[in-house]
Amino acid sequence: MSLNIFWAFDPFDESGTTNKTAAQVLRWISKPINKQSDAVHAVYVTSPVQMDFAPLSGVPMMSGLAAGSQVDLKKDAEAKIKSLKAKELKSAALKSLVLESATSSLTDTVRTFADHVSRQRGDLILVSTHARKGMPRFVLGSFAETLVHFAKTDILLFHPQAEVGRARPTRLLYAHDFKRSGDIGFRRALEYARHWGAKLDVVHIPRPSYSVKFEGEDKSVQTYRRGVKAKIHKIEKELAAAGVTGSVSILTKWAPMVSMLLKAANQRKSDMIIMTAQTGRFAALLGGSVTRGVMRQSSLPTLVLKI
Repeated sequence: MSLNIFWAFDPFDESGTTNKTAAQVLRWISKPINKQSDAVHAVYVTSPVQMDFAPLSGVPMMSGLAAGSQVDLKKDAEAKIKSLKAKELKSAALKSLVLESATSSLTDTVRTFADHVSRQRGDLILVSTHARKGMPRFVLGSFAETLVHFAKTDILLFHPQAEVGRARPTRLLYAHDFKRSGDIGFRRALEYARHWGAKLDVVHIPRPSYSVKFEGEDKSVQTYRRGVKAKIHKIEKELAAAGVTGSVSILTKWAPMVSMLLKAANQRKSDMIIMTAQTGRFAALLGGSVTRGVMRQSSLPTLVLKI
């Protein structure tokens, strides 16, 4: 198994922190245990608003950029990608591309990127959860979170200050909701664990039900417990069948779910959190608050599986 990775590159990263961290993450995840090389594409989407508002928003014009010249903007972005490749990645597998969106809207920019990745049959998108302040297309919303809504490809989000190891990921934490969608995500998480030769810890946080009576031998409680036990047994069998070392845990403490997941990751010394999300803005707004919370609060890279 080899991955076709698409990196949402930001040429406006003046400090270089975000792109340097991205390069570290790419080196980290591009070391599959089977030694097959992953393909990496650095992609940037430019739009008319950057030409119109860059001087007004405090974003310095790029070197060699003439006013009103979209072509020079593309050339400068491509040059920055090549420079980063030479300094940080040093990988012949890296390819670069600058796309143009038709309008300046955040949604159109995201769709341009996501549609390109889909057409190229990408396996994984790499994107920072923090955008540079002042960028007009990021002021109206979060590029990363909007991408989670619209992309059909798995997304690995990282914080610019994230620290990753030099070797490949070694311990993954998957948040399982014990639903059918969670089963689909678990099997995808298994594939990543095998790809990196990592351990996979599965955790489940039961949602409280105020309709259940816990006194005596309530039938609904017994049915729920049998269902959970059967699910745990099934997960353990699939871990063994896949040849992946792992564990299954039920987190029952009464606390915010995001806090519980982050604490579980810390206790297990996880180096990546894996969660699921559905494609489509309406689906994302209806649910996924836990996924969004982890994305915003976790210092660990977060892999969002699109199902």
